[in-house]
Amino acid sequence: MFNLAIDSKLRGCDVVAIKVDDVAAGGYTADRTTVRQKKKKTGRQVRFELSEQTRQAVDDYLKAANKKPGEFFVRRPSP
Repeated sequence: MFNLAIDSKLRGCDVVAIKVDDVAAGGYTADRTTVRQKKKKTGRQVRFELSEQTRQAVDDYLKAANKKPGEFFVRRPSP
C-alpha cells in the first residue's frame, strides 16, 4: 500500500478509498490506471502510472489477501 500511495501521490483518505478494480481490473495490475473515485480535496479523477515494483507488490498483496473485484484494496475498519 505504501508503494501505491507513493506512485499515486494521493492523500491517505483517497488511498483507502481505492478498490481492487481501480488498480487491477480483470485480475491483472495495470501499468497505468485512472482512479475512478474522486479526490476528496479537488474533486478530480486521478491518472497515474505504477512502477514495476509497485505492480509486483500489488499483485502479491492481492493474491495473499485473496482480494476480489469490487472490494476495497485496503481493509477498512468497521464503523
